Amino acid sequence: MACCRYVQGGDNGVKVNRLNPVLTGDHANTPLNVEDLSIRYQNLTEAVNLVKWPASLRSLDLTGNKIRTMNSSFSLPPKLRSLSVSTNEMTVFDNVMLPESLESINFDVNQFDVFNVNNASFAVLKTAKVLTDRIIRHTGTCNGVKDTFLGTPFTPVKGGTPSAALTHTACVVLSSVVPTGEPGGPTSKAPVVHGDVTQPPATMEESSSLGLIVDLSAAAVVVVGVVLFVVLRRRRSRRNGNFSHHHAKAVTAITSDALPDHAIAADYHNHHTHGASSHLSSHVSNGSSFQDQSTFGYVYDIRGDADLINYRIPKRELQNKTICGSGGFATVYRATFHDQVVAVKELTANMHGHAQHRHIQAFMNEIKLFATLNHNNIVRFVGVSWTTLNDLAVVSEFMSEGDLRDLLVRDAVPQHLHWFESSSMGFPSSVSKLSLAINIADAITYLHSFSPAILHRDLKSRNVLLSEAFVAKLTDFGISREASDETMTVEAGTAAWTAPEVLTNSGHYDEKADIYSLGVVLSELDTWQIPYSSGTSGSGYSNVQMAMLVAAGKLAPSFRTDCPPEVLQLARACLEMDPENRPKASKVAYELRRLHSTYLRQKGKH
Repeated sequence: MACCRYVQGGDNGVKVNRLNPVLTGDHANTPLNVEDLSIRYQNLTEAVNLVKWPASLRSLDLTGNKIRTMNSSFSLPPKLRSLSVSTNEMTVFDNVMLPESLESINFDVNQFDVFNVNNASFAVLKTAKVLTDRIIRHTGTCNGVKDTFLGTPFTPVKGGTPSAALTHTACVVLSSVVPTGEPGGPTSKAPVVHGDVTQPPATMEESSSLGLIVDLSAAAVVVVGVVLFVVLRRRRSRRNGNFSHHHAKAVTAITSDALPDHAIAADYHNHHTHGASSHLSSHVSNGSSFQDQSTFGYVYDIRGDADLINYRIPKRELQNKTICGSGGFATVYRATFHDQVVAVKELTANMHGHAQHRHIQAFMNEIKLFATLNHNNIVRFVGVSWTTLNDLAVVSEFMSEGDLRDLLVRDAVPQHLHWFESSSMGFPSSVSKLSLAINIADAITYLHSFSPAILHRDLKSRNVLLSEAFVAKLTDFGISREASDETMTVEAGTAAWTAPEVLTNSGHYDEKADIYSLGVVLSELDTWQIPYSSGTSGSGYSNVQMAMLVAAGKLAPSFRTDCPPEVLQLARACLEMDPENRPKASKVAYELRRLHSTYLRQKGKH
């Protein structure tokens, strides 16, 4: 009897929190069609050899478990295209039948001593992408013929030399031959695990009715099987005007290398100096070519981007990761890469082990744009890393002094930071509110200099990071877009920094929306406070109240009475209700720099 318990919830779909993957009797007619299944880092063991996976599977990801041995009892679905058993410390791969449909198999971070396959499976290995960082060797007794097959080379990190394809050795046996002296012949059965005690294999009668009750939320292996936890999303399609029913799709990504590698761009740095915006646009539109190959048909798929392949960093090269912070769908780590301290922003998998499709797509778009930018006041792009899209990460320079918001909070009481200079306590003498404002204005000027202009759309103190020398640099391009895409919802960005024209129902805007946000940041620098943080009630305004008042022109950021008049005049120009009356970013940067030069000249006279 199949055991599936459905619980409504999740993203427009069905969540299966207990699943029996053994297709017995009446289970063969189940309406559940899981196509993509990811069970990563859940301490699964050799008991998975007993699982008969759903025949509908196209992608299976078992990365990061403890499956030391796979044998002939491991039954793969007939239409499987992608399999990942990476990072399992696997040593034995014994007579596993590989389906002819298999296009990619990831053996990375395993060290094989036994590698038996029959001639049909060997033919699959000869044509599929075989990904592994270690040479596969069969060192045990071979009851067939040892033969070689080529792996797929790993694409090097930027500046590296392309690696040669590894040559692997397998023991190729006739389909009717059972390897001797090795675990798991065709009639053998994997042991059933109960806690820490290995039980004898089940009899044929027992195994025919064996149910594998799964519950990955506890990450436990029970008497009758392996723990699985699957999140399913109901995929609805209209056929002849009707919805197709009972068709589900697992929310996960196929293995990272399921897509074919493309040629590495001859000169990637061209995109840092000119044409970055149009280059991004062309790649997003051309990304539709990956739609048939990608699990979800992403409009842009980073895995097939020839320009970024040379910037891919293997996960294992990001060492000493410690959490710095986390947001709605990503976690930021401090890490080391080749003795360089870096920041790693990585998608956060939910409790089911995968990221949402929309978050993956948005993050890929963010990385694509970020990689094209090169400016002293934009956080420097280092590379991109993934095993699957569920752990996609962007690697950037590490900004040791945190963000501008935290700096202003720390300095709110001592107030060592001033517009023209700072006291000797805590800051270099060259650092001032004015120097930070110039840094920010220069970054916005750079973004707006593209054709069409690139809009940041989420400029605020939290998205201004500080280097060790207190140089301000912009980050977080998650909702940045070209000016040709001129609509934005109120949810994008943060209400306190959002221009009035964006807060209205029309939502149409241009680069002048960034200028308004820059004016709000100037208010933050002047007052040390978040705008509108203390309303008439003393507790501040709600987002709804704030949006209504700002959109109506009845609420604007405040400034201190001792704010330099030149700064106040420029800030108020940035905060004009009519976008046409706001200055360009280049004008703001020029006026701030002119003010700074005037101060230095006057200081030199004394």
